[in-house]
Amino acid sequence: MMDEKTKAEIKKFVEYIKKGFEYRNYVKEICDIKEFDSKIDKHKNFIQIPIRILMELEDFDGTVSNEPLGRDLGEELAAGEFNQIIEKLKNLDIESTIKKLNMETLTSLLKKLPLEFQPTFILIPIDSELYHHMYELVDGGIAKYESDGLFINIMDYHIKVIWSSKMRPFKNVYLIGKDGVRWIYKNNRDMKKIRNLSGYKDDFDEETSKINFVYKQFGRHKLDFIFRVVGLAGVNENKVRKYGIE
Repeated sequence: MMDEKTKAEIKKFVEYIKKGFEYRNYVKEICDIKEFDSKIDKHKNFIQIPIRILMELEDFDGTVSNEPLGRDLGEELAAGEFNQIIEKLKNLDIESTIKKLNMETLTSLLKKLPLEFQPTFILIPIDSELYHHMYELVDGGIAKYESDGLFINIMDYHIKVIWSSKMRPFKNVYLIGKDGVRWIYKNNRDMKKIRNLSGYKDDFDEETSKINFVYKQFGRHKLDFIFRVVGLAGVNENKVRKYGIE
């Protein structure tokens, strides 16, 4: 039997994962969020994004903090969601190519947008030359670091910059307008149980959450944890643009 101290530590571990997930959750920033509705969404093909980790029972004896690990795992789940959006964006045709990211280039791109397109985010590969061009925009006062990130202020637009990373890789530039990307969430109450997980418990999964969590104890010393989110990304092609990099 698992003692109450261990259960309390596992519960904290779950909360750390949720905090990490929310901290790096770009989906809630760039997407029009909608909760799953069984009446209209049940036949849609949702994506399951899982993380699995095997840990020692002694990891939850209270002598070591699992907060850094939990937050990292939560961020990994959030990155998995972001990458599903990138997979959708990859299917867009390239509008044009970008050689330099400066005021002239940005003005040209924005002037070509239809009136109903309200640019709110620009996704830029951090390993491209455009990363260095951003310093010029900052020096020129066109881009500015604010409390929640880097923003480009041009033509009365306030556009947040999102960089690629090893967990969130992409190679093109994407300009995302308001309502350009949508995301449908299934919470843990709407998710079907994973097949072949007999004996796994969900007693720490009582509160409604975007993250589903099950675990199983093996022998006396091992714990197998599975965390997952389930969602579906969609793109309004009229409100998103894809640019290649020269």
